[in-house]
Amino acid sequence: MKKKTCNYCGKNNKISAKFCAKCGNSFDSSSSNDNDSPSEKPKSSINASTVKKNPFKNPKLLILFTLCIVALIAIIVLCTRPKITSISAEYNGSKKAGTVLDSNNKDFVVTGLTSKGEKIDLKDWSIEKPVTLEKDKTSTVTITSHNNTVTLSIVCSTSEITDLEVTYNGSTKAGTLISNNSDFTVLDIHKNGKKTTCKKWKVKTELPLVADCASNVTIVCGNIEKPISIQCSTKTPTGLQATYSGKTEAGVELNKDNSGIEVSAVYKDGSTESVTGFSITNPTTLVAGETSSITITYQNQQCTLDVTCTTLSEAQFKEQCQNISYDDLARNPDNYESTKVKFTGKVVQVIGGDDSIGALRVNVTKGKYGYDDTVYVMYVPDPSNRVLEDDIISFYGTSTGLYSYTTVLGAQLTIPSVLAVYIDIN
Repeated sequence: MKKKTCNYCGKNNKISAKFCAKCGNSFDSSSSNDNDSPSEKPKSSINASTVKKNPFKNPKLLILFTLCIVALIAIIVLCTRPKITSISAEYNGSKKAGTVLDSNNKDFVVTGLTSKGEKIDLKDWSIEKPVTLEKDKTSTVTITSHNNTVTLSIVCSTSEITDLEVTYNGSTKAGTLISNNSDFTVLDIHKNGKKTTCKKWKVKTELPLVADCASNVTIVCGNIEKPISIQCSTKTPTGLQATYSGKTEAGVELNKDNSGIEVSAVYKDGSTESVTGFSITNPTTLVAGETSSITITYQNQQCTLDVTCTTLSEAQFKEQCQNISYDDLARNPDNYESTKVKFTGKVVQVIGGDDSIGALRVNVTKGKYGYDDTVYVMYVPDPSNRVLEDDIISFYGTSTGLYSYTTVLGAQLTIPSVLAVYIDIN
């Protein structure tokens, strides 16, 4: 095989080599030996001192050169970089108990302030004394960077539960079972004052609500127990009270549909409460001049309600009518307006009488030669007991002041008037 021998170091190289693999000497056509013509001597000899080496063809020299360049650049950068005069830091990570605050915690943000007033994010910081967050404690760490330090105080978010706040939002009717399925709102009260929702609570002893009683229930969450008293809203009445505010005229019915009847239940604690759903065992109708009684029943309790009819009976009405002289009534009609009055006299004229309302002229003062002093009487005609002229009647009614009319001769007359309720034909 043909070889190319280096004239500088004697190394045999491939015939195609342009440089010696050992010393980097450059081959040319005049300096190489051809093994196929060993008898041929080189035309000239090369002095090793005249051969120029290429340092970049040596890997070790190339690496050394590169390192020197990098070091030089670093020195330049360090010399020209602004100096960090102070640092600040904040923590954005978890604050739960057990969290480690050290140089490996990536939730610290460290900022440096340069001599030129610039703020830059620093990555080359460290915490020499790591700490671990503990319940209800504040931990302090010191961060160092560029010969500057900053201290942070971090409050642990984990706090011991010291108490419970319990609210019952469910039904309070008798028979309601208070259990783990009941509508409770339970809050954990921590040592640091915070309140959080407790989801793992339970009722220590299940029990039903009892009428008229307060039930004591204990809520358990972890190792904390909290008693709560639940007052049953169901009450057992010990009596009834009833009042009436409706109409009291004759003919009014006293039954469960009468909205004027109001019933209240009386409880053992002395309180009262308006109730519905009561019944009336003896509904009745108001009668003029009478007091009617009904019996009201509610939850095994009874009471009696008395209602007096405001419509007067005939006897009561007549008894309340006053004897007033004609002269007093005529002179002072305003003083007697709406007053119940009674008169006896002779009918001198029947005006109408077949319609729903009729009128009479009655002379009410008896003298030697008959009756005079006329009163205008309005009344409701009774077909079965018609009033005729010349009848002597006694009428009972309400004074309505004065009445004016025109006589057949065209004269204008004004006389007292009465609205008669009852007329007796003597």
